[in-house]
Amino acid sequence: ENMDKKGDMPGYEKYSIKSLNGLKILNNNSEAVVKALDLAEYYFKKSNKKDGEKYLKEALITLNLVKEVDYVPLALRYTYMLYNRTSSYDPNYYRKADNVLTKTEELLKDKNDHENEYWVTAQRIITRVHRNLDEKITEKYYQHADSLLSNYDFYRDIEKFDYTMYSYYSDN
Repeated sequence: ENMDKKGDMPGYEKYSIKSLNGLKILNNNSEAVVKALDLAEYYFKKSNKKDGEKYLKEALITLNLVKEVDYVPLALRYTYMLYNRTSSYDPNYYRKADNVLTKTEELLKDKNDHENEYWVTAQRIITRVHRNLDEKITEKYYQHADSLLSNYDFYRDIEKFDYTMYSYYSDN
């Protein structure tokens, strides 16, 4: 009853924090990451950067404890939120995102999970373009993403990352 919609009820914040603490006690790391990311998003939407950062940090710490099978989607959500919520004021966001994306890539090797490999590559492109990093390396990521799109059939979310590839195709 107190949690019909995020942010609607005064109890959302209080009960979400209690829930996060309970999940950590139970070692339910995957759900704890989700809850920490939900709280981070809640605080960022309320323009509370300090608490948003606090729960992003909590999510990252807990993400490193997550089982391999749950890591990839949570890592992608974390890096997406990191880019969208902190890139404008945190100069270290690229390093944080790069570390998580590198670990994610290592987990995806040899699994033939081309869809998530594409999302990792697209997220890497977005963060590199935003930081104006070495264009030759970024070009290699574009080529890899293009190769994945050309050679494999998987679900794509146009709103999330495909604009990156659209801009690449229109420039080349």
